[in-house]
Amino acid sequence: MGASMRAAAGTLAARDEMVDRQVADMRALLRLMSNASAAESLKVLRAAFPDATLAARTAAVAGGRFQP
Repeated sequence: MGASMRAAAGTLAARDEMVDRQVADMRALLRLMSNASAAESLKVLRAAFPDATLAARTAAVAGGRFQP
């Protein structure tokens, strides 16, 4: 693997790590909201995490692992 490929792989790994942390933070917020519907949860997450992708917010609500 060349240097540019290693750099790209490192960048992707760092991005995945950041998104995983963001999803964990979103789940922590959702735990504070008792009995919120999925729609309400997504609305709150959109306001609290405006830079997060819909896929990340959905993963947080669903409790699954983020997969881009």
